[in-house]
Amino acid sequence: MSDIRLRPATGEDARNLWQWRNEPDTRAASFSTEPIAYDDHVKWLATKLRDRDVFILIAVGQGEVEIGYVRLDVHGDAAEMSLSLDRAHRGRGLGASAIRAATEFVVNTLGIERVTARVRPGNAASLGAFRAAGFAAADAPTVQDSLELVWRS
Repeated sequence: MSDIRLRPATGEDARNLWQWRNEPDTRAASFSTEPIAYDDHVKWLATKLRDRDVFILIAVGQGEVEIGYVRLDVHGDAAEMSLSLDRAHRGRGLGASAIRAATEFVVNTLGIERVTARVRPGNAASLGAFRAAGFAAADAPTVQDSLELVWRS
């Protein structure tokens, strides 16, 4: 059983999501490294929350502390996962726990068994978290300067 629970994001999560997305280490590990303006983020979030193929889930740890988020983009019979943890909660295995919880959501709730992630090759923390959660390099692992990882059930 995971020490993380996930809940759907709402518009009220805009500020936390924006802060997590703009944290300097997160920006450095992202495919687009430029900071995100808050107004742009709010518009982006509103669009994503209306999209039936996008799931933004807030990761909640012990004591109901919000520790980060997982985003799932569904493309047909597959879901691509990305995540970010609050800086204060990194380095404790919570990323892998959040990934496992999100994978369980994808498989059990959405009925999708192909879960992928794209990670920049230098992002050792994300690579380690995804590997610890059961992901491995895809058969064609490099896509647009990223490693594609696939969940292995």
